[in-house]
Amino acid sequence: MKNIFNQKNIRRCDECGREMVRASRIENGYTYCATCYNRVFKRVPCSLCGAPARAREHGGEPVCPSCRRKNRSCSRCGKSIGDKVGRIVGGKAICAACAYYFTEPKPCTNCGQLSRRLSRAPALGFDEPVCDRCRTQHMETCSVCHRYRKVESRDETGRPVCGHCAGEEPVQHSCPECGADVPGGGSSRCEACALKDRIRRRVRLNAELLEQPWVRSLFGGFCAWQGLPKKAGNMTARIDRYAVFFADIDRHCMVPAEITQGRLFEIFGAERLRRGFLIVSFLCERLDIEWDMVALEDMIEAKRMRLQAQAWRDRPWALGLQRFVEELEQRKGPVLKRKTIRMYQAAAGGFLEKAGVNSPEELTQADLHQYLKRYPGQAANVSIFVRHLNATLGIELEVKYKPQTSLMSKGRKLVDRVQAIAKQLDEEGDESRCKVLLVGLLADLFRIPVKEVLFLKIDDVVEDSSGFLLWPESHGLRIEGCLAEHFRRCVFTHSEGEMGFLFKGRNRRQPLSYDTVRYHLRASSKEIPDASQ
Repeated sequence: MKNIFNQKNIRRCDECGREMVRASRIENGYTYCATCYNRVFKRVPCSLCGAPARAREHGGEPVCPSCRRKNRSCSRCGKSIGDKVGRIVGGKAICAACAYYFTEPKPCTNCGQLSRRLSRAPALGFDEPVCDRCRTQHMETCSVCHRYRKVESRDETGRPVCGHCAGEEPVQHSCPECGADVPGGGSSRCEACALKDRIRRRVRLNAELLEQPWVRSLFGGFCAWQGLPKKAGNMTARIDRYAVFFADIDRHCMVPAEITQGRLFEIFGAERLRRGFLIVSFLCERLDIEWDMVALEDMIEAKRMRLQAQAWRDRPWALGLQRFVEELEQRKGPVLKRKTIRMYQAAAGGFLEKAGVNSPEELTQADLHQYLKRYPGQAANVSIFVRHLNATLGIELEVKYKPQTSLMSKGRKLVDRVQAIAKQLDEEGDESRCKVLLVGLLADLFRIPVKEVLFLKIDDVVEDSSGFLLWPESHGLRIEGCLAEHFRRCVFTHSEGEMGFLFKGRNRRQPLSYDTVRYHLRASSKEIPDASQ
């Protein structure tokens, strides 16, 4: 028998200094022997229920042990524990599940690793305390109930099955919240209820980072929004990322009226708005924000132009390039798109950079020939800058284009491309790729830009007995036969009753991006349609 009077079990009374095996009372970290306890702690009525209790003189309002245990919760995790106290630390109750956090780490007798959780397992051959890792090394996660248990058998694919799930009638229990059947024993929630609980707790945790109540309300509404896919796996990490987005809104916007398309672009930029397409869709729906794709593209291109100008601001020819850009922006006649101006600016700046001159006046025909020899695809863009130099500085430069392909050859390539896309559209089963192929096919057939097809809205389509009519008021383009069936299957049927763009992107407020269409057409070994250039 173990000697209970072992030296390490001996304690001293803090009142009289006498040695003792067990303290009669521990109060505020001080231990009392039986003699001192009876002398110091007088019998008094409980201040709550009136039952007999013991308390020090002038100890405030005394409380009996029964009242002290009522509504008692763990000081670490907050769980209600009542009489089931695992440890008392600093006069505060700790539940059994949290008690090991307050023990001293000791080495495992099997692997030697320090651990706060050591226990014996004679049935497994461990007569001395071992860590949980050694004690549960024979366990695996059951493929049926997803609990970490002893493996009873394995299924046809070699996955582990626990004893509860290996029988002829696997053990099941009801979900305590919704009543659904859950594999295995115990009282755990089903996957759907467990996911809801994880989301609820994660939302509450992240909401503490938001200072303004209306932003917290927006964040909670977004996490409960039907348009937010809620799937197990990375849901909590996704909520953390969403919270960072709303935290930026909390720092930069004081009232909901400040949240506009322009303000969101100033705060997040194009890339973060693209990644946060779900939040943008929610904000547009909840705050009734008008999301203009054309205006967004203008803001993106304007920012790119500013970055280009900043990269070249120290060059001696920067002022001449700035005058060229201002002339493009103020030109009379058809207004140039911001992207077009940016491409002209990039071509002119690249030409000046490669030529290595101090001013545009120093440019020569040899410089232009050398630049186009290295970048032949910039001939059309740099020709606008050359025209500007010839008109303003009197420099005689000429852009020499390569011989163009004959119309017959272009027509033959167009027919081959249309036939190839139509054939692939008949064989393609993926809905997203079908939409991309359909965009390319419409652009080739009707010789219209891809972007114009992407901006096709549901209101621009009229269905009749023979097919569809696109843009009835402007273009009046009719599609019939097999193409009409593909159009109905891939696009029109999924858009019935909705408003907005027909070829919607991930952000339902804007269409598929031009780059997405180009990428998938190239991945399918198809060239981008000539009409889209």
